[in-house]
Amino acid sequence: MYKNKKKWIKYAGNWSEINPPISYRFQRWWLRKNILKSKVTINGNWKKQQSHLLSFENPCITDSEFQSANLSSTKKDFSKKLNLCFVGRLEPAKGALILFELINSLADVAWIGEIFIVGDGPSKTIFEKNINKKLNLTGWISREQLVAIYEKCHIILLPSYASEGFPKVIAEAASFGCVPLVCNQSSISQYVSNNISGILLDDLNYSNIASILLELSNNRNKIINLSNQIKSLGKLFTFSRYLRRIKSEIINA
Repeated sequence: MYKNKKKWIKYAGNWSEINPPISYRFQRWWLRKNILKSKVTINGNWKKQQSHLLSFENPCITDSEFQSANLSSTKKDFSKKLNLCFVGRLEPAKGALILFELINSLADVAWIGEIFIVGDGPSKTIFEKNINKKLNLTGWISREQLVAIYEKCHIILLPSYASEGFPKVIAEAASFGCVPLVCNQSSISQYVSNNISGILLDDLNYSNIASILLELSNNRNKIINLSNQIKSLGKLFTFSRYLRRIKSEIINA
């Protein structure tokens, strides 16, 4: 009876990772073989993708939140000091140590306004011991508080080398017109076009990121154009779109 029911499996990791941990490698092998005869949703579109593998965006925003965020983005002022944010777990693989070095190198740069580090984790202590006046170390905060930070910020930083699928905070922040400076891995480049709707980081060295930030600060027209291009991204990550696709492509397929 069970084997005749429709089945759906969600794979949240980096489907294209070349050398994944053995557990992820086994999961991908098992899902590619489609042993359970199921629909499998994955991040991104890939060459030679089998028909049971469905490219699905995981939702993070409601329609009303997206509309409100886009309205907020039209009021964002890029002519003054730039505010930066990071949202995620504070650990080395997520880029916490890179951020720490970056923040220290930018501490006295006049064009930086505030830097918001949203999240918690084992690397939090290095920020606490070396706090500077530009840094706001918030820990985990409410949705309402996070929205207030997205409204203030011009750039979201994600120098992660972890096994990412697609970090939903990119889509969240993008809806507010926050320009993504993000790692170039997994499916991220399928949503963020380098120098068109954001900046893809192949070199995660903090000095390289600092140079890119300085370039953006000196070219405000570019950062405005990037913001305008990326703010529609959230449409792909609404809950309503996700539910429609589940109904049409999984339940009723």
